[in-house]
Amino acid sequence: MKFKKKLEPILVSLDRLGDPIDVQVRQSSKAKRIIIKIQHQNVELVLPNKNISAGYKFLLEKEYWIRRKLQVSEKEDYVNTKNIPLFGKEYLLLNVDSIRNKVQIKENVIYVDSLPTYHNKTLVKFLQNKLLVEITDIVNRLSKQYQLKFSRIKITNAKTRWGSCSSNLILRFNWRLVFAPQEVLNYVIIHEMCHLVEMNHSKPFWDLVAKLCPEYKTAKLWLKENGSNLHRYLQIEYGLR
Repeated sequence: MKFKKKLEPILVSLDRLGDPIDVQVRQSSKAKRIIIKIQHQNVELVLPNKNISAGYKFLLEKEYWIRRKLQVSEKEDYVNTKNIPLFGKEYLLLNVDSIRNKVQIKENVIYVDSLPTYHNKTLVKFLQNKLLVEITDIVNRLSKQYQLKFSRIKITNAKTRWGSCSSNLILRFNWRLVFAPQEVLNYVIIHEMCHLVEMNHSKPFWDLVAKLCPEYKTAKLWLKENGSNLHRYLQIEYGLR
């Protein structure tokens, strides 16, 4: 591993198993463990403290894993450095190095203006806010139309759930639904709102879902077959637990 003469950001080079791979190193007070982040073809090592030697050791141990993930992200269509779907519509993604944190959509292009290390974070925050606005509009409309009372709406980073409805009537939705087609998003919203009436998956529950969303089986099948791909956009990361 060769250290490069650059202070900000700190770069190290992995070269034991092949061509050199540049890795950006930074310390984060919010990090609880050592993390290796892979975004497209960029690799970042995040340290929770000043124990740099432990971070470098971990990085060296995971060099094979890093190379394998970079190969996978380069080959697989759904990890695309240039395009992402938004409610089912494809957009060209352009990162612009800037001191501003701003995202704009013009026609079929999403422009992400930020410092290079914050492109992903800036975009994710924008997508979460956009999804919240979209879901809020749909929930308010359905709530008024069918007299379905709820308390709050939250956007989550859940790993295994697309949505949930708690006993205190809080509706939660996974932010990655922003990548799903509109009809799939509509189904997930209706599914969780039906739990405001039936807190189970009984026949009355599914009858209500079918009433509010007659084509729900198609959307449910799409989510079953394609849902895992929604987690593959923007970032892959490996954490030392």
